Amino acid sequence: MKTWMLKTNNDPLTRTRNFLKDIWDYADLDGMLIPMYQADHKSVKQAVIHHPGSLRDADPFVPLMQANAGRMVADLARKHPNDNMAAILRPCEIRALYEQVKHTGVDLENWLLIGVDCAACFPLQDFNWRVEIAGNVEALTNEVLRNVRQGSIALDRFRPACGMCARPGTPQEEICIQLLGLPAKDTILIGINNDVIIEKLNLENVCDGLAPHELIQQREKMLKTIEERREHIRERQMNELTPDLPANIEQFITFLENCQPCTSCMEACPDGENIFSAIQNNTMNHEVVMDWISSCAECGMCEQACPKEMPLVAIADRIRRDLHVESLPI
Repeated sequence: MKTWMLKTNNDPLTRTRNFLKDIWDYADLDGMLIPMYQADHKSVKQAVIHHPGSLRDADPFVPLMQANAGRMVADLARKHPNDNMAAILRPCEIRALYEQVKHTGVDLENWLLIGVDCAACFPLQDFNWRVEIAGNVEALTNEVLRNVRQGSIALDRFRPACGMCARPGTPQEEICIQLLGLPAKDTILIGINNDVIIEKLNLENVCDGLAPHELIQQREKMLKTIEERREHIRERQMNELTPDLPANIEQFITFLENCQPCTSCMEACPDGENIFSAIQNNTMNHEVVMDWISSCAECGMCEQACPKEMPLVAIADRIRRDLHVESLPI
């Protein structure tokens, strides 16, 4: 992978928007899926934009996740197979998208995937009052960006699923916007693993030169530190699971059956179509539930949607460990 740098001049958000505008032009895009500010600039929503000028209200780093955009990309790719599109995705959204590709065979040939290091997300209620204090969403995002050099703000302020995520760094996508461990007010990094993409997008002119080795190492060191921190949090959350919560597939099936008719977790899950269908058709079994748990992207959309606020990510992790099934490798 070649790694380039963007000099941010104390405004990483604006510099990234300008970078995405350049990418749009060189890639000749028809549209882009990206988090967008709403009219009052106090809320944000995933949206498809069709003009690069709209990027002035885009926020690829917003510390909020209300739905997993991986499923949105898969749906859009099926509905508009000929459109030349891009998507800005967090690591857990990329994991979810790849599960969609594996299970449905959706074609992403016309999609440019742009991964973004994730500094974690607030629960929606916390996000709303923090925006009120900050004044608008952009001010809150900038507060988070000021802390990416240390890995982000204290993890106990974020969603439980984010606290457990040991893989916040962008995987090997066409383009990786890298933040963690870096002095974002001065420099962020752009990783590219495709020479064709480098030439097509004219990265030599779009970026501010190749990244120095020390910055690349600085980010890698921070990713390792975050992994160690969050493994401790994961173990703590696993140990806090009470005995009445499921510890194996059979118990989990009973747990889900007792939750019916509620299916909020399955509907929110980016890869929950099969188990939702099984519930609706009364065909849920060991194989279906096992496949659901094995494909978990650990995005936390399920427990965010759960009206009982059950620790579903930790439950799924405990069951995978019991079955010696690893998390998705991305």
